[in-house]
Amino acid sequence: MQLQLEDLRFFGHFGVYPTEQKWLTELRVCLTISFKMNGQPPYSLADTIDYQTVYGMVAEEFAAPADLLENLAVRLAGKLSLAFPHIEDIRMQISKRPQLGGPTGKVVLDYSWQPGSEDSR
Repeated sequence: MQLQLEDLRFFGHFGVYPTEQKWLTELRVCLTISFKMNGQPPYSLADTIDYQTVYGMVAEEFAAPADLLENLAVRLAGKLSLAFPHIEDIRMQISKRPQLGGPTGKVVLDYSWQPGSEDSR
């Protein structure tokens, strides 16, 4: 099974550079969680991944300032994997429009996590 939360939006101070720390930056997050259902049909919410709980965890993590998108991704994957031990894979994309001094598109971090991977903290 897979659960997808698409185009979640958060505003905060994200980045290493002074302009990123001064101005609010919008981050967009797309999250895909692969998992095995617990138990047997008929299923209950306890057998699956509760997307309201996942959203709350994402919002909590993105409420704090962060210097690197990579740090946000690793911390979030660690929290999700602890909350839902039946997760088999997490894939997330975090994007922002950086202040680079000219017209730009977005910068996207594509991050994957699996149990036992080196970033599983």
